[in-house]
Amino acid sequence: MINENEKAIDKEKEQNYQRLVNLQKGIKCMPICKAKMEMYQNAAKQFSELSGYKDTDKNAEVCKRLADRKSVV
Repeated sequence: MINENEKAIDKEKEQNYQRLVNLQKGIKCMPICKAKMEMYQNAAKQFSELSGYKDTDKNAEVCKRLADRKSVV
């Protein structure tokens, strides 16, 4: 049975996850620049911190790949 503390942790993870997914979508709309690369790197780090929750590991890899690609463009 899930206690109240676990529910609060799950709610916080979900809120962070949704915030990061929205950030990832917003970054796509930015023109290519150093700030975009840095934002992808930051999002990748934050997704990695939520590792194991939903598809955060996949999203972290996508953001890392996009940050690397943007840095050479």
